Amino acid sequence: MKAWALLATALFLTAVTSPVSANDYPDRTVTLVVPFSPGSAADNSMRVFTRILSQKLGQTVVIDNKPGAGGIIGMEYGANSKPDGYTLIFGSSGPMATYVSLYKTLSYDPVKSFKLVRVGAANPYVMVANPSRPYKTLAEFIDYARKNPDKINYGSPGSGTSNHLAAEMLQSMTGIKLTHVPYKSSTAQQADLLAGVLDVSFEFPSGSRANIEAGRLIPLAMASEKRMANFPNVPTFAELGYPDMKIAAWSSFVLPAGTPEPIVKKLDAAIAETLKDKAMTDYYAIGDSLVMDIGPDKYPEFLASEIARLKVVIERSGAKAN
Repeated sequence: MKAWALLATALFLTAVTSPVSANDYPDRTVTLVVPFSPGSAADNSMRVFTRILSQKLGQTVVIDNKPGAGGIIGMEYGANSKPDGYTLIFGSSGPMATYVSLYKTLSYDPVKSFKLVRVGAANPYVMVANPSRPYKTLAEFIDYARKNPDKINYGSPGSGTSNHLAAEMLQSMTGIKLTHVPYKSSTAQQADLLAGVLDVSFEFPSGSRANIEAGRLIPLAMASEKRMANFPNVPTFAELGYPDMKIAAWSSFVLPAGTPEPIVKKLDAAIAETLKDKAMTDYYAIGDSLVMDIGPDKYPEFLASEIARLKVVIERSGAKAN
């Protein structure tokens, strides 16, 4: 009896201590936590993404929206989920990189609470101006701003948003002074920009495309690595002499810390294939998004760089969470 008991114990210990195998993963539904509301830009893109990822994994991937506090509630939920590969989290640049410096305390740690899997796509900003203003190019704008300090205002959806930080970054690089006008909604901000209440703003290209094509807004420069395919005639800030003027809202995929490495690798491979799928690249192209090739080996370095870079801008601007 003792021999059988010892054998049973040995078999049990072998089972629980053997390296986790991804051969059988996934054998049930995978949940993608999206920390934003249904119908949001993040949610819409992930509807397309999960449909393709389900095909790559051979299992259904469903979205679980956990909106609130700018994404904090969903990120906290994801951080506290079981690290078994069945809870994937959509981590965007705000909750992953900006909030570290914007909030005094966070209920999660972007680095320690998650296993960083892969960066998805980036949405660079475009600087636009009301056409009634006496500047049609970035050089003209900077010259006018230097001669008229504090007479140019710009709008954003609030302190600490990427739109706000982009303008703060530009001021730091050029020495100009602008007046920040925060709004509770991007709709109201856009309306005032078109009406001429605001002078300039940093916007997503896709959201401004119709107004740019109609001449209701003038694009001054793209805060991207390269020119955007849908805006081939709009130069980047780098082309115009400001190589460090780059800012974008980016998306990524993370898992709860402690998720077994074999599962991380298998899930990352499926995510990488999904991002390269034509249906996904076509969707991103329409929305002026750039797919990024940043996997588990490069993501930690990328995140550390983004946190450090944005920290400087946030501290210099005095931005605080609303």
